[in-house]
Amino acid sequence: MWIDGERVGRVANARTEFVAALLDATGGAETSEATARLRAALLTFGSETPDNERCAAGVQVSDVAQGAGPSTPVITVGLDRVPLADLLNVAEGCAVPADVQDRFPFLAQGEWDIALRLVTLIITALHTAPAEVPE
Repeated sequence: MWIDGERVGRVANARTEFVAALLDATGGAETSEATARLRAALLTFGSETPDNERCAAGVQVSDVAQGAGPSTPVITVGLDRVPLADLLNVAEGCAVPADVQDRFPFLAQGEWDIALRLVTLIITALHTAPAEVPE
């Protein structure tokens, strides 16, 4: 299917802006500014569907204490500002949801666990400065 160059350019720009907003979220910008940029980029990239609008309204960049260390900006969800990486980490090992199993009936529990682990690592990578990456 052919797509005109202008549409391809808009899609590429929206993707680039979304990825940049994800990376900038933990890059030291003021959390309210980082949240606004992330929300805007999410809607531009994902479109303004009701699901994406709910997502944008519920996601924010928050300063969160990581153990005994200093607070650092991370992507969080909900009023209690639960770190997204922590939420996904806890979800690992949970049973495949019925809706997912209905859509992908041959998806094994191990494959579901792999998907959640990968997404957890992607989000964790956004929150980890290069000097913090374990060897």
